[in-house]
Amino acid sequence: MNTRHDTALDRMLAARADAPAIALEIIAQARAGLEPFCEIPEGYRHCRLEHVARDLDALTDAEIRDLTENPTGPIVNPVRAHLDAMEFFRMILEGDPCVCENGDPLRPTLGAYLVGPPGAGKTHIMAAFGLLVKERLDRQLARMERTLVRLVEQIYEQTLDGQAEWSRRPLEENNRWVLSAPRAADARMRKLLPPEERFAAAVKELQRRVRAYPYQPTDVLYLGFEELFGELQRDRERRARVFEAIERARIVFIDDVHPKGDPERIRVIQQLIERRYELDRSGTFLTTNLSSEELGGGDRTIAQRLLSRCSESFIQFDFSECADWRMQVKSRRIRLVEKSVRDRLGPPGSRP
Repeated sequence: MNTRHDTALDRMLAARADAPAIALEIIAQARAGLEPFCEIPEGYRHCRLEHVARDLDALTDAEIRDLTENPTGPIVNPVRAHLDAMEFFRMILEGDPCVCENGDPLRPTLGAYLVGPPGAGKTHIMAAFGLLVKERLDRQLARMERTLVRLVEQIYEQTLDGQAEWSRRPLEENNRWVLSAPRAADARMRKLLPPEERFAAAVKELQRRVRAYPYQPTDVLYLGFEELFGELQRDRERRARVFEAIERARIVFIDDVHPKGDPERIRVIQQLIERRYELDRSGTFLTTNLSSEELGGGDRTIAQRLLSRCSESFIQFDFSECADWRMQVKSRRIRLVEKSVRDRLGPPGSRP
């Protein structure tokens, strides 16, 4: 027994979806299941491409606790590596021809390699840039979404009119018209189809047009390397889909790249960097605590290839001299707790 599929038209007729909802469904088709990678992670959405100076030793207990519980948006007490990296990313956002194609921030001509110890601010700065460049992409996609909504509304109205007209025609005539249509893709013949099929064909055409739009929902991807590696191990089809998306994206962020001595991880790193290089996809931005030589995992040949690709494709920002921000704040918090313990006990002579 065949069960009729619940179509977009069915949901609109039943008031379970409207034109904006159907437009979003069409756009979701273009994401191909990569929605989690199309957004900057929640934990980094506070990051700003800004900096402030603060005297940590002069902060009150309450201010230190607040810093611990609510990470600051700007980089606090930046060093030269922070300032250099932020200025580079501002150049891209401004469409500087030195680093962008045709002044388009979504077409950078150079990637970046942010290397240094944990807590140095690498991910903070990269994510801050990611949020701003994602805003640019979202503005482009919003235009497409508005157009899609109008088109879905028009198609829906035409379908309702068509249903009324179709119901007035003799059944034999309608069947003859359907059978006479050799190709549903032909615009003239499509008019001969039942209104429901015309609506489905029109939605399919909108999906095709979305895929042909100059800007795609997967043009900016943000991936943690461990998360990415896990996705690539799921199955062959998923691996191919993820790699294809990474290859086609205008901008790819990959956070915390580390092979952990695993040959498969090394191959993934090599493939990512080399495929983006071969396809002239320059907008690749990496954070890692390893040098490009160390990414080869001890294999000199791979290391040399990666070093060659990185030297051509990336500007490097070295955060090795930066203090660990987490340790700075947390150690200050620990000292405050230790002080509170001593204050509660009182002077040594007063202790029982």
